[in-house]
Amino acid sequence: MNPYPIVKITVFRTDQDKHGKQRERTGTGYVIADGLILTAHHVVEFAERDKSQPIQLEWTKLSKENSPCKAQMTDVIWAKHDVAVLACVMPDLLKAHLLDLPKLAVSKVASCKRWESAGYPKINQSQLKDATGEFGVDLSDPTFNLTLADTYGRDQVPKELVDTGWGGMSGAPVFSLESGQLQAVITVHNLWMEKQLQAVSIPYLLADKDLGFRQAVGLDDNAVAIQQFFDGQKQQILELLCDMRQGKLFQALAAKLPIPQPNITPDSVYEKLFALFDKDCLALFDWLLQTSSSVLKQDISKDTLENVRTLFCLFASLMASTSLVARQSYIKLSVYSKMASELHLAPLYETNPDFTTAEDGELKGRYSIDASVFTREIGWEQDDFKNEATKIIFKGVNGKDAPKVVNAIELWKLNEKIKQRQNRNLNQLHRFELNRSDDALTGNPLSNLSYCQALNAGDCLPDLPIIHYGEVDMDATLKLELALSAKMEDLFTILQQHGYSA
Repeated sequence: MNPYPIVKITVFRTDQDKHGKQRERTGTGYVIADGLILTAHHVVEFAERDKSQPIQLEWTKLSKENSPCKAQMTDVIWAKHDVAVLACVMPDLLKAHLLDLPKLAVSKVASCKRWESAGYPKINQSQLKDATGEFGVDLSDPTFNLTLADTYGRDQVPKELVDTGWGGMSGAPVFSLESGQLQAVITVHNLWMEKQLQAVSIPYLLADKDLGFRQAVGLDDNAVAIQQFFDGQKQQILELLCDMRQGKLFQALAAKLPIPQPNITPDSVYEKLFALFDKDCLALFDWLLQTSSSVLKQDISKDTLENVRTLFCLFASLMASTSLVARQSYIKLSVYSKMASELHLAPLYETNPDFTTAEDGELKGRYSIDASVFTREIGWEQDDFKNEATKIIFKGVNGKDAPKVVNAIELWKLNEKIKQRQNRNLNQLHRFELNRSDDALTGNPLSNLSYCQALNAGDCLPDLPIIHYGEVDMDATLKLELALSAKMEDLFTILQQHGYSA
């Protein structure tokens, strides 16, 4: 859990305490995007709120004694189920920490899985405190229970804090330890003495289109784009089947499905293939491998080799992630392999996955550049790093060596080329990739977000993707990725044995 985006929210009240001092309400929020904070609605809207005074936001992990990292809330742009999305102008000091924000969870979490959180409870004098526990059952309701792993005993706290001591944790983010994703928002704290809190499910908010939560957090367009991508991939599969209907591969597919002779059309083959895919996607890839292998024993023409590769890759693209990841310069993917990185970027940039074989034999995106090209580690001047990085990208994009120094005009032109090729027509997704699980890359400059930020600055290459991957837990999603990787590598081995060059 990244603690820097956790924000302390202070709201002034109209009443006073016993000493005549104006009372305050404290809560917690979490930055989910530049200018957007997720919290509990009751933190910022209640009867005793003094609306004449602005709501104060402070990122205490970034504050210093004489220079607090603060901002003011400008608006509540969405609220439902005691969850609210706040708008504010982020302080510059915080922006360096916005590059590595977690994804919003789109799937319900299994009960008894571990969670972690942090907030500003009264029991801790409204100072940042972390908490852990286990998820309760996440049903079809917005609110579900969280069990606290540890808390205070009744005899350990002042009497006046027995009921409200965990107040201030309202609005705190709840992360799944298994996925690292933002899973819920704490809204109810008055059961903390019984080691229980309540939270609102992020997947519930995302799933209910009528609530407008997707739109409020800027993900509506992203979700539409992902669906359009999948629709486009399916259309390409149908068009490919139409183009190859006279070839041996098409005939073999139709014969093995099987489809009666009078009914063999691209549409009928398409429908049968997708019936298999929907039933068991991995079984379909095995079936395609077997069918393709038998066809290539008879026909190794260039067209047949290309059709086999394209059909396989188009189906693989339908297994790309539907996670709501923002399209931005720096992207952290929850995937393990180079192959999956290429696959999961495809919906974001509306490109067709395009693979080649790396030196270690692993499949990778054709236009990805491994971070290992940087032999020096963090510590050398950022300007020197930027100059070397732009030279590497310049050669990758233009196919020739860069000038000694890539000046501002050439940088602008290079960035325009990078940006305009990020589509299906040109299909050249140039980017840097760093495997975060590779210990040899720990000191690599691309492992440092400030170096990434410098390379993506407006006066350098703001549209160059920098991808981090490799850090992922062993779960069902990873097992599916590894199984698909094995089948993809087998496909390219078979193609290369028949003369195809990746």
